[in-house]
This record gives sequence, structure tokens and C-alpha cells, in this order.
Amino acid sequence: MSYASVHIDVPPTANRMWRNGNTRHGKSAEYEGWKRAASWDINVQRKGFKFTDPVEVTIIAKQPHALRDLDNLIKPTLDSLQAGCLLSNDNIVRCILARWARETDEPDLKGEKMRVEVRSYT
Repeated sequence: MSYASVHIDVPPTANRMWRNGNTRHGKSAEYEGWKRAASWDINVQRKGFKFTDPVEVTIIAKQPHALRDLDNLIKPTLDSLQAGCLLSNDNIVRCILARWARETDEPDLKGEKMRVEVRSYT
């Protein structure tokens, strides 16, 4: 079984991922900046490894505030895993577990806000 673990910042909230202009609707500069930084961090941490077969993903994040929705972490995280070349395509993900960090997770988060684990799906 193949395994990788990367640490990245928590993505912006869903409400701040999109911008509405007079003529177009698109991703916000804040989201694009986060994705660029997360992709860079993932690319450095993956050490040349890339998943091409089905995987399962676990997301463990520090909850920034009590009103933050956990499900808003999923799509941006998968997009950054693909952009950072850890996944050949995010359509190979077969299972996702996302949860807020417990006190016992804190030391392993290494001061980062989110840990993403990717395993072969067997």
C-alpha cells in the first residue's frame, strides 16, 4: 500500500473562494493565492511521488472557528493535491474522510493547520 502525508494551510471559506464581477464570475484572488501556495507545498513534500491509481484521502484540520463548515475543505484540498502533482487527477479519489483535529492530533500537525493523508485504495 502506498501512502503520503502533506501539511498545508486551511483553504479560504466557500464564501471567499468566489468573486462576482460586473461581467464574470470566477475564483477569488485569495483562493488562487491559497491554491498556488498549497500546490507548491504539496509538490515539495511529495518528493517526486504521484498517485495514478484509486486512492482514499483523509483530511485533518484545525478548526479556525466554530462556524466553519467541514465540508468546505474537501474540493479545494483535492484540487490542490492535483495541482501539486500528488494526484494524477482528483477523479481517482474513491473515499474521503474529513474531520476537525482533536487535542491528540495537535503535536502531529507540526504547527500547520491541516494534514492530508493519501493512501492506495485497495
